[in-house]
Amino acid sequence: MNLPPRVSIIMPAFNAAETIAVSIESVLGQTFESWELLVINDGSTDHTLDVMKQFDDDRIRVLSKKNEGVAAARNTGLRQANGEFVAFLDSDDLWLAPKLEKQIALFDRYGSELGLVYTKYRGFTADPLQSFSIDVDASIGYYNDYHRLLIMDYVPTLTVMIRASLISDIGYFREDLCAAEDWDYWIRIAKSFDLKLLNEVMALYRISPNSLSSNQEKLLREEWKVILSHVIASTALPQCVISMSVIFWSIKNIRYLVGVRAYIRAIREIGTILQQCPFCFKNLFFLMRYFFERAYQLGGLGKIGRIRAGLR
Repeated sequence: MNLPPRVSIIMPAFNAAETIAVSIESVLGQTFESWELLVINDGSTDHTLDVMKQFDDDRIRVLSKKNEGVAAARNTGLRQANGEFVAFLDSDDLWLAPKLEKQIALFDRYGSELGLVYTKYRGFTADPLQSFSIDVDASIGYYNDYHRLLIMDYVPTLTVMIRASLISDIGYFREDLCAAEDWDYWIRIAKSFDLKLLNEVMALYRISPNSLSSNQEKLLREEWKVILSHVIASTALPQCVISMSVIFWSIKNIRYLVGVRAYIRAIREIGTILQQCPFCFKNLFFLMRYFFERAYQLGGLGKIGRIRAGLR
């Protein structure tokens, strides 16, 4: 009788024929071997399925479905997972060989209160051997992982392993979000379970024009939805956490708008934030200073004189 795998690996794939082979090879190269790989073919129209045929390993299963986005694909994997733990890897990213083994060791050491383990990671464009640091600094000093995650998303999905039993309490990824659905999920986990950082680089993130996170405007819009549901709608959070969450997002949004020279929209966004969160008014000076500094660096101050007319 075969024992169930300890780890279920969920890999959404949409038109991933050019990259999925090396991602799967990084799974096959794991020093920890009790795993299953669930490749969720999310309506691919290229030859992704043909590439999959080269892998003759009973631990790999391909589940094909119509294209509904990454959240729905991951949820399909969660419902089919047999493992005690679940890990996530996109079809263009890579793992280092000891990743699963070291994360399992942490779960075994800390027990059932530990719900999620993540690791450090590096980025690459074409050659994984030419990687570079892209770690997010989460040392913002707010109480616990739950409050820190409400302020910023510092948990890289490609590094995450969760305890499968928590799914019955937490539920699934929100399919109404077309980005930031992973941040939303980590927040929900952190509210009820402990998180732990394995402070070693264990994954490589491929940066390309097709990466979802490269669509900054869409990402910002979906992040604001997460903030609305977890932060603005809450009545139990410390005000400093609420304020910092809004300000962190506002600065990212203003940076984007100024970067694309949308100065009028940037001013309007500042006003919108102040309307929804009046307690952020004391931070207006910092927002405006950042706005004018960036506009000056980009040579856009000549246009700012026309903003007043544009706002009428």
